[in-house]
Amino acid sequence: MFYLKLALTNIKKNGKIYFPYLITSIFTVMMFYCVKFLGGDNGLRKDSESAAMMMNLGVYVVIIFSVIFLLYINSFLMKNRKKELGLYNILGMEKRHVMLIIFF
Repeated sequence: MFYLKLALTNIKKNGKIYFPYLITSIFTVMMFYCVKFLGGDNGLRKDSESAAMMMNLGVYVVIIFSVIFLLYINSFLMKNRKKELGLYNILGMEKRHVMLIIFF
């Protein structure tokens, strides 16, 4: 319970950094779902097979860009948290405890 509280207070203190991350993550998942749903629509397949094929191809493009974008944002967040994680290490937390805080 201690690690969960610690993680939540860190998110609240660094809200200016985490809020855009959460918004972009939600937008990325939403965009993937929309493209995937449109690609699997039976009405689209009946009208135009090439449009359905392009939407299915678009799913893979969205996946590639989403993974690259989310990994870039995650590395940016971890660079900003470097001092915080170092402080936990100095205070005597083991790596598994720090990983629990990162997980939460």
